[in-house]
Amino acid sequence: MVVSSRLKSRGDIHLARRLWHVIGVLVIVIGYQFLPYQWALGLIVALSIFSLVLDIARQRCERLNYVVVKVFGPLMREHECKGLTGATYIFIGAFLVIAVFPAPVATLALLFLGLGDPVSSYIGIRYGRDRILGRKTLQGTLAGFVTCTAVALIFYSSNNTMTEYLVTISLISGFAGAISELVPIGSMDDNITQPVLSASMLYLIFRFFDGVM
Repeated sequence: MVVSSRLKSRGDIHLARRLWHVIGVLVIVIGYQFLPYQWALGLIVALSIFSLVLDIARQRCERLNYVVVKVFGPLMREHECKGLTGATYIFIGAFLVIAVFPAPVATLALLFLGLGDPVSSYIGIRYGRDRILGRKTLQGTLAGFVTCTAVALIFYSSNNTMTEYLVTISLISGFAGAISELVPIGSMDDNITQPVLSASMLYLIFRFFDGVM
């Protein structure tokens, strides 16, 4: 019933999906900033459970899967037709960093996921020539580094955090964001591994530079 061949593959630029990724993660960040912590955490838990249950249910019900793919097909990839969607992994990844790490670290890690990841992926697919690790390219990784560095620079400046080390810490943070996007952890989805890895490295950076936790 479901025609997965109509869905995009990992090698496609898939602009609609990348735009949805940016908007979705930024909405999570905004909610995290303006809602009380317990509400924000409860909401991301609810979204994670709902998305996971829906993914499992549609694998057991062909009719439901058909409806989901019909509605969200423009945002989905082929492998998601019979597996978990990227949205589920994003919600779980966001929950982990929000639950475990201090707010500044979690926020910056989510911004890296929302902005650095799609830019890196787009440039890697569109202009990538030199593969350095699996499907990752030098060009895509450099684009992710530049994006994450710019995001970190704006973040630290706007929060008046560690401004005495502004350029240095922004570059180091950008490197952490790029590395977290580049390095795979087994077969785990990068929407989980990237925010967790970048948050872990950012936490160490904050601690080393006496950042406010």
